[in-house]
Amino acid sequence: MTQAAANRHVVIVGASLAGTRTAQGLRALGHAGDITLIGAGPELPYDRPPLSKALLQGEWSEAAAEGVRLISQAELDTLGVELRLGSAATGLDTAGQTVRLADGTTVPYDVLVIATGAVTVNWVRALTQARRRLAAGEPAAAIADAIRQLPA
Repeated sequence: MTQAAANRHVVIVGASLAGTRTAQGLRALGHAGDITLIGAGPELPYDRPPLSKALLQGEWSEAAAEGVRLISQAELDTLGVELRLGSAATGLDTAGQTVRLADGTTVPYDVLVIATGAVTVNWVRALTQARRRLAAGEPAAAIADAIRQLPA
C-alpha cells in the first residue's frame, strides 16, 4: 500500500459482516488513515444466527447476545474505527465525495466501500418475543411464519 493510499479516509457503508471485516482487513494490511463504519442499526454489528426451534426455546441472555458480536467497542477503539450507528446512508454525492445520512449529516470520504446487502433486524428482540410466544402456548408454526416476514 502506498503512503498516499494508506492515509485516505475510507468510509464503509454497511456495518454487518462484510463491512466489519473490511475495516479489520484494512488495518491488518497497514491502512493508517481514518476509517468510518456506518450502520443503520442501533447496535454493534453481530452475526445473524440461524433461527431454529431449539434456539427459540433456549436461553437467550445478554451474554449470549454479546457472544454473536462481530466486533466489540474495545476492538473498534483499538483499531481506530469510528462507528456511526443508528442513521442509514440515504444519499451519495460522488462529485463531492460525501455520503448523506438519514439524520441529515454528511460524511466525507476519499474511498467508499458499499457493503450493504442485508436489512438490519434486531434479532435479539425477535428471539425474545418468539420465546415468550412459545411459552404462552402459541404454535411454533405461527411464530415461524411471523419470523419469515422479518427482513433478512
